Amino acid sequence: MMTLRNLISFLFAFARLNGGKTKNLARFISLLNGTNSDKSLKILLASSVGMNADQYFLNILGGALNNRNHEVSTIVCDGALKACFQCKHHHFSSISSQREMASKGPKLFCGVCQKKGIHYASASKSETLFFSDYLNDEELDNVDKKIEELTYLKEIENFTYRNYEVGKHAFSSAVRFFASPYLEKETMGLEVSKSYLKSAIRTVLVFETLFTSTNFDRVILDHGIYCPQGIISEVANKFKIKQFCFATGYRKNSFLVSENQSYHFEIPKNINYEKLSKDSNKIQIIKKYMESKRTGKEDWVLFQEISEQKFIPQVDQAKINIALFSNVLWDAKIHFDESIFEDPISWVKSTFEKSKDLENINFILRVHPGEQKGFVKSRVSFVDKLSESLGYDCNEKFQIIDSNNPINSYDLADYCDYSIVYGSKIGIELASLNKKVIVVGDCWTRQKGISIDPTSQKEYFEILRKINENDFDFKTNILNSLSFSYDLYFKKMVSLEFLKKSKGDPPFDISAEYLDRTHNLSDFVEFNDLINLIERKT
Repeated sequence: MMTLRNLISFLFAFARLNGGKTKNLARFISLLNGTNSDKSLKILLASSVGMNADQYFLNILGGALNNRNHEVSTIVCDGALKACFQCKHHHFSSISSQREMASKGPKLFCGVCQKKGIHYASASKSETLFFSDYLNDEELDNVDKKIEELTYLKEIENFTYRNYEVGKHAFSSAVRFFASPYLEKETMGLEVSKSYLKSAIRTVLVFETLFTSTNFDRVILDHGIYCPQGIISEVANKFKIKQFCFATGYRKNSFLVSENQSYHFEIPKNINYEKLSKDSNKIQIIKKYMESKRTGKEDWVLFQEISEQKFIPQVDQAKINIALFSNVLWDAKIHFDESIFEDPISWVKSTFEKSKDLENINFILRVHPGEQKGFVKSRVSFVDKLSESLGYDCNEKFQIIDSNNPINSYDLADYCDYSIVYGSKIGIELASLNKKVIVVGDCWTRQKGISIDPTSQKEYFEILRKINENDFDFKTNILNSLSFSYDLYFKKMVSLEFLKKSKGDPPFDISAEYLDRTHNLSDFVEFNDLINLIERKT
């Protein structure tokens, strides 16, 4: 059963379903005028998870598109999934609650989520569709029986269904649920993973049936990974439906948009970003923004903050100082399959073990502050796992700045000669601040002429050997770094001036000043451009 605290929180969420933010959404849509488009499109808002904050934004889009004479539908999960994106360990922290979720689904959780999705759809004037209308009980029973026969986590991870890699989606969702990549150590790791696998297959069945019966022109969803969104994205691609994936942007008042796949997949492949000239006004814009990353004052999503405790290096200044920037362990497990090390732990362990041969280098590990500050807080300590892997307390032998340390990571980089990152986005920012960045994971700077990107462990350790001997020539390419950063933060991330950060769920709202008068869609330039992008012919 759910804990009393979680039950109370859900009841409060239920009470807020008809609250101010939903009313603001409906009012804003009613005031937002738009010229009818030349051709009416059939559009599906496919997020499915009503309690997900990005669902609010998707319905702002949906309302604007409805006002442009398009036919917009919102699909809502009505308890059909056994586990989903919204489920997290802190909601089901006891073994008994996890067991109940695995066997019966999230239950009350689903009722709140469904009603919230319905209210958002109503506010945006969208038709509401439901998962259960596209499912066949007999087919589900057959699928569930096959899944119950699975006995190993690897069987789940490698499971395919109708040529969809549903097992990978289920596994990544379970890792996110537990906020730990070590599912084999979780009492209910196998059972919860099975629940996500059942949900992944249900999602396939729902959307294959829906897309077969209805010819949608566009699919709009959030994230494009995990369950159910990652499967929805795959099915949409199979049916060759143009899709747009959104996620909350890092820059304040922004949302990140990618086409036909999650930004997690699109941006790393983006090697054709516009190369800016040093005299471009855009260079000055991105420079100013990148400097603000030190304080986070221009950001919505941030892990760094102004620290009164300045970094004082406890090192021999005669040595070469290198900062190691780790990832949150569960996050790295999901996103970085092509790294030259199996995971961030094996990278840092190997680097520390090699340090005895690199007498001129001093390594400083900065554990990702997202362990403590992320939307999904890690249940696994990087330092504890590293110590376990090394066989001794690594704090006693190496300088480590743990995730709960308020020291600013940019201050650390200022004191160091090089920064080595696994996959953290700080690699993008440090390169734009003219730091020397080496990438051992899948940081988005790879193969863009921005960072040094060794393709094997042998090459990585050869680079360290050359650095140790002062024989490594690393010339930064600041124009490439700033150009790519501008493309990411000011092109991929669309700024919406009518939104403001706020308390509650979602953590943003429509600003009161935009609720007092009628607006033309064209008044909001970037938002209008986004609507035009969605309408544009493929």
